[in-house]
Amino acid sequence: MIKLKRPIPEINFPPSWENFLENPGMNLLRKPLGNLRQALDAGKKIYPHSSRLFRAFELVQPEAVRVVILGQDPYHGPDQANGLAFAVDQSQAHPPSLRNIQKAVENDRLACRVEGLESLMNSPVDWGTGDLEAWAGQGVLLMNDVLTVEDGCPGAHRSWGWSLWTEYVIHTLQSSRQGLVWMLWGKEAQRHHAGQLAQENSAHHLMLTAPHPSPLSAYRGFLNCRHFSKANRFLSSYL
Repeated sequence: MIKLKRPIPEINFPPSWENFLENPGMNLLRKPLGNLRQALDAGKKIYPHSSRLFRAFELVQPEAVRVVILGQDPYHGPDQANGLAFAVDQSQAHPPSLRNIQKAVENDRLACRVEGLESLMNSPVDWGTGDLEAWAGQGVLLMNDVLTVEDGCPGAHRSWGWSLWTEYVIHTLQSSRQGLVWMLWGKEAQRHHAGQLAQENSAHHLMLTAPHPSPLSAYRGFLNCRHFSKANRFLSSYL
């Protein structure tokens, strides 16, 4: 159990992940959660709401993880960040990065159809049309490198200590599991984690890299990366 001098009552860290990460991983949460407590006490507007801070982990148990998609930090506009990397609630307009993810899924589906392999988009993970919450329910861990952001200030919390914790999560998953797919979209995800992932047990995992789905970079290869069919082809060999 995470213990702060003044705990944040809305936060509920999943017990299954607490057991999985054990004390070393849980201790790394003290600094970022302490920073979060101070920011909230100072009246800062922080996204996502603290009750949804660990939602990506609430929706996927450690033993159920099949795919890890690494984002950077949450959306910094009102009512957007919901605890899942790249996702927004269904009632919200889709940001450009999410729209590009959906385009990439559809491009992959069309290419599979031409190749007579359309079923490859449906199993083991049914990628659907890009409903990210549905992905989470199938074992896709949608984890941001930094879990919080200040309203209107992208990257404001990169010094809070979140990255040390997410690196520990990645290390623990990667070293204790086999047959995981890692989708590293953009330089931040690749710079922070690709080196570590390449060194440890990498022969038993699939590492997929592509430009970030942001409109600034998606045209450089993300839209036709075909990560989704590649992931299913790889996962099928482990079932």
